[in-house]
Order: sequence, then structure tokens, then C-alpha cells
Amino acid sequence: MQELPAREAHKLLQSGQASLLDVREPSELALAAVDGALHIPLAQLPQCLDRIPRQRPLIVMCHHGVRSAMAADFLERQGFEDVSNLLGGIDAWSQEVDDDIPRYS
Repeated sequence: MQELPAREAHKLLQSGQASLLDVREPSELALAAVDGALHIPLAQLPQCLDRIPRQRPLIVMCHHGVRSAMAADFLERQGFEDVSNLLGGIDAWSQEVDDDIPRYS
């Protein structure tokens, strides 16, 4: 599994070269979200594999990067070939890419 810093992930997403999967809970999504991300909570991931695009690289995000690392590892074991974990999660995104996205604890 690769790990991507927020700015590098942002460039890939802006250019349409990757998709973003957010594995946080709905209550977290209500606090802070990245436009265009596909939201599937980590616990629901096994039942929702058919919703996840396989045509281009996939970047997985959570709050700080722990759950997304678990999700990325799981997805690789399910045959997804180009999966990256967003280092620092949405917290890093809000600090490095878009400070309009609120930070939460």
C-alpha cells in the first residue's frame, strides 16, 4: 500500500487521475467532508465493494489515516491494484489543502 501526502493526493484528484474513498462514519462526515469523495464507512466496506471504482487509482481517507490504512490493506487483499492511504487523513487535508474544511477531535 502506498501512502500519499495531502497535497499530492489533491493534485491527483484535481486532474481526475484518482478517486477518493472516505471511510469515516456519517457523524464525522457531517463535521467535515471533501467534495466528490465516495463515502462508505469502514464497517460497511465488505458489502459495498461493487460501489468502488477500479478504473483508476484509489485514495482512501479517514480522520487521521489509521482506519483508511486498514481499509486500503483490505481493498488490496480484495484485488484492488492501485490503492493509497491519505497520510494524516482529512485533518492533514484541512491543514495542507483546504483550510475551509474544519478540523475536529
